[in-house]
Amino acid sequence: MSTRGLFTVVDFERGRVAALQGIVTVGGVEVRRVVVADAPEGVAIEDGARCGAWIAGILREAGFAKSRVVLSVPRADVVLKRLSLPVSEETDEGDLAGAVSLQMSRQLAVSAEGASIDYVPMKSGLATPDSSGHPSLSVMAAAIPGDRAAWFMALGAGIGWPVRRIGMRGAGTAAMLTESSIRQGAGVLGVTLGRATAEFVVVEDGAMTFARSVDVALPHTAEERESFAERLSVEAKRTWASHRAASPGLDLGGVTVLGAGETARLAGESCGKQLEASWSLTGLPSRVTCEAAISPDEMTAIAPLAGLLYEWVLGAPTLDFASPRKAPDKNAQVRKMALLGVLGLIVFGGGGVVLSNQRLALLESEVTQAQGDAAGKARDYDAFLVQHARLSHLETWRASGVQWLPHVNAISERFPPTNQSILNALTGHLKASAEYVPGGTRYPDGTWQPRREASLSIEGTMKSRAVATGLRETLVQSELYRVESKGADVADKFDFELNTSLALPEKPPAKASDKTKDGSKPGVKAGVPQTPAPANKANAAPPPDTTTEHPAEEQRPTETPVAGGGS
Repeated sequence: MSTRGLFTVVDFERGRVAALQGIVTVGGVEVRRVVVADAPEGVAIEDGARCGAWIAGILREAGFAKSRVVLSVPRADVVLKRLSLPVSEETDEGDLAGAVSLQMSRQLAVSAEGASIDYVPMKSGLATPDSSGHPSLSVMAAAIPGDRAAWFMALGAGIGWPVRRIGMRGAGTAAMLTESSIRQGAGVLGVTLGRATAEFVVVEDGAMTFARSVDVALPHTAEERESFAERLSVEAKRTWASHRAASPGLDLGGVTVLGAGETARLAGESCGKQLEASWSLTGLPSRVTCEAAISPDEMTAIAPLAGLLYEWVLGAPTLDFASPRKAPDKNAQVRKMALLGVLGLIVFGGGGVVLSNQRLALLESEVTQAQGDAAGKARDYDAFLVQHARLSHLETWRASGVQWLPHVNAISERFPPTNQSILNALTGHLKASAEYVPGGTRYPDGTWQPRREASLSIEGTMKSRAVATGLRETLVQSELYRVESKGADVADKFDFELNTSLALPEKPPAKASDKTKDGSKPGVKAGVPQTPAPANKANAAPPPDTTTEHPAEEQRPTETPVAGGGS
């Protein structure tokens, strides 16, 4: 049956109905309408047909269009158990359904007559050897007792719209947390808040592995929120302890409360504190949109219901109590022979139609499989982009460093002789970062670029102000640094700050506009040789001394270690 188009999800629990209507497409779910209402006193809750008729009126008043219906079943009405079944090469789906039905019948506290039993293979449910060495398959089995199954069927009949599926509310919660559990690589404890019950769902690698329901009613006043959150956190800790006993190696990635508002926030904060884990409050994932304006309480009520539609988008197998997987029928062989005779007649009369329908069914199956594969690839690609961004950021940041020794050497080469100046202090500091520059509408169309700003401070004494001025002009003309004086000019002292964005003291390549037509620099007359400036090294001839007739005795500069900023 098709899982695309317009659907209405209805959840009825202890006198309150929550419903949403949305369109399911390959790319996601679009929620069109939402309604939450309490049943009046005249509605008999134990009568499914009457409840359905009342709900049909609520849907019409809210502007819902007629569509296929998905009924949501609370966790309290479902017997849930994880089973490990022995398999062989000849085991088919009918054999598995029979084995599941047999084991779940033993779990029901009442008669299994009329019970609806279904199962889904776990994501890790490939045939693996069990403790005895025989291959086994892990499945999540669920059952609704016969009386409750009949009540939900009557509810759907009372609504009057075709029932497409009867699903478990906790499975919708797990679907909403699928991406979060895959991204964290650990178990996620999901919490949903109902009118009279709260549900806890453990999601591992995108699949529901454990679910529990407790009778904790929503608070009616703001004063009751603290006690409600505290009680809920105790139940959350019990839930995780119970599941951890069966899965001792599982780590808790965090607690996620589906919904919005102050009550949901306090619940998440209290549960996270009780379990000593991170917590978050989430509404709808990115591929589930809602065009209707809804309140925080409505968001809390309909979030798991949207997950029942989102399961089809993810392409995962689903629990369906309306059409459960069937056990093998002993009389199937007799009916099969009779149907083969009828089929022979049909083939002669309308073989082309039959073949076309078979081909169409095969293509629909392939499309469903391809959609599931595409959803998995999309999750893998998103995880890859996250790792790519982290690695690119780290590599770009590492490339934003500065080679300090070449810079010190470049300054030393331009320094006056030792008999003209003494360097007392040299310090360095670096501000470095990595920046992503977008180049398109999505990542990674842009580029990662390093950003650095290195500062070198030099301080010392000069024989005269002219020597300090000459040093400043030499550094400025080198085009390597932006030179700034720190403090007032003093006759025999200098204090400069040199700023640069270069990792090495190398001049950037000259632009075409910086040269004249004959290749000479602007301001230099072509054809006239220029007198090169002498290098300021220790063995170069010092400038004439204008301060005294007799040169002062040469002083040795003190050796000061360089303090550099980290890159």
